[in-house]
Amino acid sequence: MIPKTFAPFLLAASILGGSVPASADEGKPRFMKIEKGTLRVAIEKNGLLLPAEPAEVRIWPEAYGDSMQILEVAAAGTTVKAGDVLLRLDPKKIDEQIKSGEVEIRAADQRLKDTQDEMTQLSSDTPADIARAEKDLDLAEKRLRGFKDVELALSEDETQLSKRYHEAGIENSTDELNQLGKMYKEDELTAETEEIVLRRSKRDLENQKSGFELFKRRRAYSLEFEIPSRLAAMINEVADRSRGLDRMRRSAESRRINKELDLTRARRELERQKDQLEKLRRDRELFTLRAPAAGVVYHGGVDPSEVKAWKRGGFVGFYDTLFTIAAPGRVRARFPVGEADLFRLKDGMSATVKPTALPDMRIGGRLDPIDRLPAARGDENSWNAFVAIAEADSRLVPSMKCKVEIVIDEQKDVLLVPASALFDKPGETSKVCYVQKGDEAKAQKVTLGATDGPRFVVKEGLSEGDTVLLFDPNAK
Repeated sequence: MIPKTFAPFLLAASILGGSVPASADEGKPRFMKIEKGTLRVAIEKNGLLLPAEPAEVRIWPEAYGDSMQILEVAAAGTTVKAGDVLLRLDPKKIDEQIKSGEVEIRAADQRLKDTQDEMTQLSSDTPADIARAEKDLDLAEKRLRGFKDVELALSEDETQLSKRYHEAGIENSTDELNQLGKMYKEDELTAETEEIVLRRSKRDLENQKSGFELFKRRRAYSLEFEIPSRLAAMINEVADRSRGLDRMRRSAESRRINKELDLTRARRELERQKDQLEKLRRDRELFTLRAPAAGVVYHGGVDPSEVKAWKRGGFVGFYDTLFTIAAPGRVRARFPVGEADLFRLKDGMSATVKPTALPDMRIGGRLDPIDRLPAARGDENSWNAFVAIAEADSRLVPSMKCKVEIVIDEQKDVLLVPASALFDKPGETSKVCYVQKGDEAKAQKVTLGATDGPRFVVKEGLSEGDTVLLFDPNAK
């Protein structure tokens, strides 16, 4: 026996030439009246609870770069107060570096004092050395001028005087010898006396002539060699002393500049050593790490991929997150978003967080900005999205899993049609619904809008109160 409620549809199927499949489940609805309702489109993703305001603890040393071995560490999961010790590191190596730094500062300070003393000495010695060199050059120039302007003239006058002297001597000796000859002819002297006097006069004349020849040879040699050599030597001395003075001045300036540079380097080195020591002393304070806030201690980060396992005797690294302090109940949710959903999500959309540990709990929140860059997961890109939660159960702690539901679209008071009432019809590009019109089921083209999967918004083609078939009456 067929229920009365199905009778119109069986009649319609008969009129359209269709038939009800023999396997049809008579317990399922076969028709539906079109009514207005609310369409709520949402996506649901698996997520992870993270701290809303994580206090991350890192070591950022300014100067220390050696190993850091753990002496004491707070266990993961420990609840701490702000200021509680999280980690103590072995300070042996940094203490040695601090002591070495103190020695280096003393050495740098002494080098600076030595350089300052050298600078003072250079400033004192250089003017005196240059003054002596200037005096020596002045004396050499005076000797050269005196030689050219005075001595050469005196030498020439002396030469002329000597020449006249020799010429006069020869002339006198010649006159005397001639006079003696006349006297001897007149026999005024004895023969013996004559011989003595004549021999002496002849010798004097020969000596006078030899002396004159020697004078001329000496004068020629002096003009050809001695005077030019002395003049060249004096000119060279002046040139050498002038060049030497120039070199001394340039060298003095170079030494002054270099010594000033040495002084600058020594000052900078002292300042660098002091700065290095201060940095090491500040780094030394990092060897006892304290909790910046109250909460639960996580080794590393709260994300499973960032979890660490610190223990006594182990070593920690620089710059990485060593600990994360998270306050219970102060959480937010993170979930992945694929490219298909990326532009469907907007900041501020309402979201619901469903903790896995508390399946009946629903926590409201808002969508925070999504990461700008994707992180590859397998063959697909995925973006990290976050849900801000105002308040949560204090039993919820980071690293717990959850599901996140984001409302993409919500349309109220719209006509809704089930997906099971939509069919393809040969020759039609749009979907059709079979609408009951009296005893007939008429195919009606429909224009559809948003969908939540099971239902679609009807924009055109149906009216509120229309009854549609949930099966294709033409199906064989």
